[in-house]
Amino acid sequence: HGDVRVAVRPAEAQFSQLACMKLGLPPESLLQLCVSAGCKAIPPLLKYISIRTDADNNVLEEEQLPVEVPLGKDFVFQSVFVCPITREQCTVENPPTMLPCGHAISHAAVASLTSSRDRFKCPYCPSECHLRDCVTLKL
Repeated sequence: HGDVRVAVRPAEAQFSQLACMKLGLPPESLLQLCVSAGCKAIPPLLKYISIRTDADNNVLEEEQLPVEVPLGKDFVFQSVFVCPITREQCTVENPPTMLPCGHAISHAAVASLTSSRDRFKCPYCPSECHLRDCVTLKL
């Protein structure tokens, strides 16, 4: 059985890489991805700290980075959203839609809920929604 596992490893790695690429996910672990992004952020932050004159404020206490950190195209991923109503992955043709209550469903699900009217009830909470208040999200 050991020989079979050794023979299968390259196919397993290739399958994993192709699956991640198809889903728009990074092929390496998320921890490795976070560490890599953090390493890219260190030089701009060190430069910012070295020229900053206000010593009372600590960069680590701020809620967001005080400088732009270009991470490059290796850190851009396609969003994946599966509609909880239709149970289908949203696409550019059928994008996710944010309801006024904060829940998100596909455009097709909103269309089925509003077939003859502009008002509908959120399928997940008791909120009454108006079609004009829904926001189409970009993938």
